[in-house]
Amino acid sequence: MDTLETLRIVGRRHAPEAVAPVADVDADFDLVPDGVTTLDAFRARAAVSLYALDHRHGGVAFVETPLDADLLAAPFLHQAQRGHAVRVFRMPYETFHALADERPAAAHAPLFIHSVGRCGSTLISSVLRTVPRVASISEPDIFTSLEARVADGALGRDDAVRMLRSASRLATRGLAGDDARPALKFRSEVAWIARLLDEAVPHAPTLFMYRDARRVIESYVRVLGRARGWSDRMAHVPGLGGVVAARHRRRVARRGARMERFAYALHGCKPLDVEMRGRWGKFLIQWLAKVHAYVYLREVRPDAAALRYEDLLARPEPMLRAVFEHLGLPANALPDAVAAMGSDSQRGTAFERGARAAYHLSARDEREMARTFRE
Repeated sequence: MDTLETLRIVGRRHAPEAVAPVADVDADFDLVPDGVTTLDAFRARAAVSLYALDHRHGGVAFVETPLDADLLAAPFLHQAQRGHAVRVFRMPYETFHALADERPAAAHAPLFIHSVGRCGSTLISSVLRTVPRVASISEPDIFTSLEARVADGALGRDDAVRMLRSASRLATRGLAGDDARPALKFRSEVAWIARLLDEAVPHAPTLFMYRDARRVIESYVRVLGRARGWSDRMAHVPGLGGVVAARHRRRVARRGARMERFAYALHGCKPLDVEMRGRWGKFLIQWLAKVHAYVYLREVRPDAAALRYEDLLARPEPMLRAVFEHLGLPANALPDAVAAMGSDSQRGTAFERGARAAYHLSARDEREMARTFRE
């Protein structure tokens, strides 16, 4: 009989409101063994949801939360799971795929929302919660952890497609009924594997959200608390560029950044060159790579729509009407969706409005960014 290793959570390693790294049960929780659970007993547990890849142990991780914890009401699923989870179940890959194959075929294709980040995608996810029979899931981190494994070469194309297919089928498990239509709003990194996801779940209505790169970068710097450092200023001093570049390379290596993989998005310069132009360099490269990923997706999915955040704010009702038509959502749900536009969709997190002081790019930063775009 199939059994799953079961662990009880006795401590958490992140503050509830912290900006969370990619979900990882070993990094997120203090765990103690709690015996084993049969697969039949696992199936019978109602409040068990898919959490993240558990690659070191050859599978995926599910977490169990109290029955009264409304995870879908939270701005970010992975953060709510981390805050409420009481137990972890480790599941081997083959069992995971077999469990996914047991799920009944959905009446409607899931909805996918990609973005460049900091551009209103969480707001759209919050708005979709007002639509009856839609399970709007904000940032299920199984997809983020899969993107990370694809990026570092640990997961090949075929295996990645199979994992994405199974993860999509089990995305609502323990969160909503089988009749609910999943609307999956991903962390922005998942845009980089959008074509793999489209191969795994063909014909899923897809929306890509974007925003002026300067405003995206300012928002990222604000919420991540990265003030302009001395290395940014010293990089412009003649004779010091090489020293600063060497220091920056070491810092990038320590934090495990993989910016060189985005060299395809640049012409005439290297990722490190752009990074050294200012604190904004890393975010600009990522913005470019996410936009490139959308353009790449459009080659095989010309119906994948893009929505600009500035247009959504300026004309919420017509923009939402267009979104509803594109995603195949009922028009009679539109008034409640428009009303939800006024809420702070990230309240209670490190990203909520006013949580941190505003950050504005300097005039020099603006000039350097303009030069980068011209190049």
